Amino acid sequence: MTSNDPPSTPPKARTVAHEAAGDGPSAQSQSARMAATIADFAATQKRRRFSFRLLFVCLICLGMGHSIMFATLPALSRELAIPEYLVQAVFSLSAFIWVFMSPFWGRRSDMMGRRPVILIGLVGYAVSTILFTSVVSAGLMGAIGFGLFYPMMIASRTIYGLLGPGAMASAQAYVADRTTRAERTKELANIGAAFGLGIIVGAGIGGPIAELFGLLGPLYFVAGLAVISAGAVWFVLPEKTEPREREDTPKVTLLDPRLRTFLAVSLLMGVSSAIPIQSVGFFLMDKLSLDAETQGVQFTSVALMALSMATLFSQLVIVQRFHMSAKRLIQIGSVSVALGGLTFMFSTEFSTLIFGLMLIGLGLGLERPGLAGLSSLSVSHKEQGSVSGLVGGMGAAGFIFVPPLTYFLYPIDPAYMFGLIAILSVVVFVVATMDPRFRLAAIDYDDETPMIDV
Repeated sequence: MTSNDPPSTPPKARTVAHEAAGDGPSAQSQSARMAATIADFAATQKRRRFSFRLLFVCLICLGMGHSIMFATLPALSRELAIPEYLVQAVFSLSAFIWVFMSPFWGRRSDMMGRRPVILIGLVGYAVSTILFTSVVSAGLMGAIGFGLFYPMMIASRTIYGLLGPGAMASAQAYVADRTTRAERTKELANIGAAFGLGIIVGAGIGGPIAELFGLLGPLYFVAGLAVISAGAVWFVLPEKTEPREREDTPKVTLLDPRLRTFLAVSLLMGVSSAIPIQSVGFFLMDKLSLDAETQGVQFTSVALMALSMATLFSQLVIVQRFHMSAKRLIQIGSVSVALGGLTFMFSTEFSTLIFGLMLIGLGLGLERPGLAGLSSLSVSHKEQGSVSGLVGGMGAAGFIFVPPLTYFLYPIDPAYMFGLIAILSVVVFVVATMDPRFRLAAIDYDDETPMIDV
């Protein structure tokens, strides 16, 4: 199979068709060549399934680190006596860097190949997490003062912002390279589901590991998993496409008219996603009067697990089983997120708060693959890395806005943060309904475009 032939009509199959019409050798030769074509196609499909599953497993550690970090941070900030907005500012800085580096690494993957850039992202994440955890440990022991360990926290997370974006952007591009238009939204949802599953697993094991080995134990654990995942990608993940085949890739920018609306929606979704992740720990401790060291971590872990389980259900069940257009996924998802924000805003019981988070997670799980599919379908196969990086970068930009929002809104009423989620989701619904670019979502599910070999 070449990079220019769709999987449904391999080149050998077309040759056999001509021979069957009387233009080629004997029927025995035709049968042999047809059998070889079928075998080649089956082998390609098998390699593709293996590659996607390997990527799925390797990316789980990123989601685990995400949930473990944000489950332990509220408690750590209270132990270190650091205000909420200063802790969130550390991650806003890395998110700010992510916004620019995600498109950079996406384009580099178009030229270097997907596997090397995925590896860079995983290794960068592992190094950043180890350094961050070591700095926090030194601060907790009193070995270094605030004037030193706070800048060191920022520096360690900067490494993640510089290198980490390569993993997700390149993984999405790897999948987009190897799927038809009809398959793409569902397969990209699976990649997103890997991150969601990691969040669930991380939230589930974060509390027990913290009880056994202290607040920092889960962070060291997930850093080790990232190293193992990087080794699996380097030694096992197949990639036959040579980098030189991507050297003529056109550059996609933030001002590309094909993507402007999608990037704006990605930013709004990013803010809606970042608010519960960054604020729910502080919100629960203040609203329910929880202690920082034990109840804070445990309740926050449960909340993040509920959010992620709902997201995972959307991506692995609803998106996979119902052939909804990407536009419809975004519309339904935005309604669910808005309802979840309102539920969380007016709740005072933990059970109701969890239900609100589940509605938010359910909606985000529909919105993200819908937007990823739309943006991917809007460009050529040579631009997949760049587009994945741009859309992912704008989503990460949502984390930049949460600390200033927290600084101004949280002291007035913590619930206002979740009311803002509802407002942003209404805007997303209106844009998805009115903007003509979202009509690209109505693709024909019998449509197929070229898919390269692994």
